Amino acid sequence: MVYRPSIILMDEPLGALDKKLRNQMQLEIKRIHRELGTTILYVTHDQEEAMTMSDRICLMNGGKIEQLGTPIELYFCPQTAFVADFIGESNLLPARVSQVAGGTVHFNFNGMSGGGIATSNGKPITPGSHIEVMIRPQHLRVSTENDLNENQIEAILTDFVVTGATSKSYLSAPRDTQLIIAELTQGHRSPRLQGEKLTLTWNAADAIAIPQDPMGIEV
Repeated sequence: MVYRPSIILMDEPLGALDKKLRNQMQLEIKRIHRELGTTILYVTHDQEEAMTMSDRICLMNGGKIEQLGTPIELYFCPQTAFVADFIGESNLLPARVSQVAGGTVHFNFNGMSGGGIATSNGKPITPGSHIEVMIRPQHLRVSTENDLNENQIEAILTDFVVTGATSKSYLSAPRDTQLIIAELTQGHRSPRLQGEKLTLTWNAADAIAIPQDPMGIEV
């Protein structure tokens, strides 16, 4: 940095640090980056670190670029199921398209009761085609009796964990589909019981329809 190079390569520089110190150093590197204005190519296997530090992320898969974009683009609008699964936690549900209207995709789950509406990720989707519906854990919620949302799926609670500020419910849906719900921890609410059957729902804008790889279609 003393010689003010046009580009700096950082190859997992924080890998040996404990979590607290690593978080502090991430902010320090960002501060130095803003001060110098130098391009930094930062290599990491830590998805959270990539999201925290990057202006743009180049996600590699098998030696090829899977998606290139801002952290927000990769997180909220992944172009493939690999990106959706790799960047942050996600619920990926196999489905078949019943109707497409503009950027809105209507679908039914494969081998499971339920279905709903999702938003296209920008790639071509046609009626009858197979998709993966991605819903981030914080966007999936337990439906109430007064909830008239048509987006629904039923699942069985297998575990409930309080991680601090957030609590996570782990659920099992038909065909060995595993789901996660992330919520703010509320001390006054009774914890959910293992084995409890829950109806889950989401907002259409928070569900992303991702076309399946033709080689990976499951009938």
